[in-house]
Amino acid sequence: MGIPQPVTQQRYSVQEYFDLLDSSHEKWEFFDGEVFAWQAMAGTTDPHSAISSNASREFGNAFIRENKPCVSLDSDALLAIPKLRRYRFPDVTIQCGDPVYDTEGGRGRTNPTLIIEVMSESSRQADQGPKFVQYTGIRSLRDYVLIEQEYPLLILYSRDHFDEAWRTTSHTQLADTIRFPSVGVSIPLGEIYRNIVWEAGEVLLRPGAGIGAQPEEK
Repeated sequence: MGIPQPVTQQRYSVQEYFDLLDSSHEKWEFFDGEVFAWQAMAGTTDPHSAISSNASREFGNAFIRENKPCVSLDSDALLAIPKLRRYRFPDVTIQCGDPVYDTEGGRGRTNPTLIIEVMSESSRQADQGPKFVQYTGIRSLRDYVLIEQEYPLLILYSRDHFDEAWRTTSHTQLADTIRFPSVGVSIPLGEIYRNIVWEAGEVLLRPGAGIGAQPEEK
């Protein structure tokens, strides 16, 4: 799939963008006056949706068990990056403590602690490149998580402070339990991939399958 194109050649003000969100059943992302369809940016499939849902559920359950003041939000939660005039819908947003909203319209939260993106063929390059660069500028962000759907892979970028370099760890084994330092909880990788199976080079959603088998190396 090629690079997503703006929905129209029209340039939108932030308020016009909010009006579009309010009047449409679709989700749109805003990049400095240009508006893009969220689904085109995300490349959403059933496995993509299931992995996002699994991750959001596992974090939410962990916060309850550990009595953490954090909440897991799905892709309906709007993220604002005011400095770059960007509005995005991450696959999962983890908010710890009270949300702070942008001053231009008060619609998008500006202080996430952890962001998760599930990579697809159409989004992989952006998730690892431009989108990561944009998220890096969010002062509150401490963990950025990329999850592959074509095979088991979770990449965790972490930093303790805004001005320090990111540390990177990769996890590929479904039996791995991953510690997310920004929120102080651990999540089994297999639970993130629950009901996802890999067969004959394809990724499939199979409800009731539980934790899928590790795909064979090609």
